[in-house]
Amino acid sequence: MSFVRSIEEMLAIRTDMINGMFVLGSSDEEKQQILDFMVKVRTILSNAAKEINGAKPAKFNTGRMIAGMDTFQAAKNIFCDSVILPWGELPQKE
Repeated sequence: MSFVRSIEEMLAIRTDMINGMFVLGSSDEEKQQILDFMVKVRTILSNAAKEINGAKPAKFNTGRMIAGMDTFQAAKNIFCDSVILPWGELPQKE
């Protein structure tokens, strides 16, 4: 499987990802490594977000705090996407 794809191919895969299910990995071991990675990413970022939320001072900018938490969410998505995208099926050309 080649992991080098054109921009068009990557956009097609990202579009399919919005409401799609990919077969992750070609072996049970590979599937487990992918799932373990995703759980670890979620755990690390969740714990960091909880720690930051618990450490905030009495006076803080709510909008910036929410933006920071949104950044953790975006980071989680990006890291998880990094192990999902290589398994995306390219659309069949008619």
